[in-house]
Amino acid sequence: MTGKSSTEVKKLLNSDKGSNLTLTSFTTKGKNLKFQVLPSPIQSESDRKEYKVIKLENGLTACLISDKAPIDLIENESTESSDSEDESSSATNEDENSKDMSDTDDEFFNKTKAPEQKMAAAGLCIGVGSFSDPKEVQGMAHFLEHMVFMGSEKFPEENDFDSFIKKGGGSDNASTDAETTCFYFECLEKHLYEALDKFAQFFISPLMKKEAMGREREAIDSEFQMALPSDDMPKEQLLCSLANPNSPVNSFGWGNLKTLRDNISDDKLYEGVHEFRKRHYSAHRMTLAIQARLPMETLQTYVLDCFYNVPNNNLPPEDFSKFGDGIFDTPEFQKMYYIKPNTDLCQLDLTWSLPCLQDKYKTKPHNYVAHLI
Repeated sequence: MTGKSSTEVKKLLNSDKGSNLTLTSFTTKGKNLKFQVLPSPIQSESDRKEYKVIKLENGLTACLISDKAPIDLIENESTESSDSEDESSSATNEDENSKDMSDTDDEFFNKTKAPEQKMAAAGLCIGVGSFSDPKEVQGMAHFLEHMVFMGSEKFPEENDFDSFIKKGGGSDNASTDAETTCFYFECLEKHLYEALDKFAQFFISPLMKKEAMGREREAIDSEFQMALPSDDMPKEQLLCSLANPNSPVNSFGWGNLKTLRDNISDDKLYEGVHEFRKRHYSAHRMTLAIQARLPMETLQTYVLDCFYNVPNNNLPPEDFSKFGDGIFDTPEFQKMYYIKPNTDLCQLDLTWSLPCLQDKYKTKPHNYVAHLI
C-alpha cells in the first residue's frame, strides 16, 4: 500500500468503531448488497492511487486501490520470418524510391507502441494462525491453508485456482503465521474478476476432501524438510520450546508427517480441519486488499459480487492476552544453549523477553534500544 505496517493498516481499517456509519446499498446481478464506507488510509502526497475502504454486511473489510498511473507504451519490435527476409532480399531490382518507401513501412510496422500489460493483485488476511492449533494437532492452521486450494463446490477441480493463475502468467501463494494466515496472488487485469471469483470460493465453500489430505500432508512435510538445513529454523523452534508449556508459543506451528499423520487418525484430522475452518475462517475476521488499474466502481463491484457470500459465524477470536505476562518466565529460558550449525558459522545470540509492543508500532522503542546496544 503506502509503506505502512500491517498493524497500522489494521488499525486504520478498524477505525470505524464507535462511529455512526450507515449502510450503503448496491445492486449487482439482481442482488441488493449492503456495505459501509470506512475512513480511507492516510497516503503520502506523492501517492497518486485512489483508496476506498468498505465493510461488507458479512463483516469482511476490503481496501480497494485504484491505480490511476498512466498506461505506459512500450516498443513492440516484431521479428520477420526467414521467408519474409528471403523475399525482401530477392527484391533488389526495385528502384531506389520504392526501396526507401519499403524501409519506411517496415520500420513503422516493426516498431509499434503497445500498452503495457500491468498486473493486478489481491491479498486476503485472516485473523487466525498457528497459535490456535490444537495442542494434539500441531500444524492444523498450516494444513488448512493448504487444503482450501484443493477445489470448491463451484470449482471442484483440485488446484483449479493455482492452474488458472499460472497459465495466465501470474503467481499465487499463502503463508501461515502465529496469529494470521494470508493468501495472495497477482494476475493480468483482464483475468482479475475470474481470479477473484475462484479465490473467494476458498472461503465460501472449499471441498477439502479426505482423499486430498495425504497429498497436502506430504507437501507440508516436504516444505519442512527443505527448511531443515537452515540455521534459523532450529533456533526459532528451540526458542518456542522454552516458553510456558501451556502457552500457544510453545508449539510446532509448521507441522509435518509426525503431527499430521502419525499422531492422529485420518478421520479425526478430517473432522478437525473442517471444524477449524468453520470456527476461524469467518468473514468478520478477514481483511482483503485489491489493487488494479481499473475504476474504483469496477473494483467495488468485483469485491461485492465475489465476497458477499463468505459466511460469518460472529464468534470472537481466541483471546491470547492471558498469556501476555510470563510466557518466557521459565527455568529453561534462563540458560545458554549450544546449537550445531549446518553452515560454517560461529555466532552468539542474546534473546530478551519483552512485553507486547504492538500498540507502539508508530514509535518502535525496541528499535532504538537495539540500535544503542
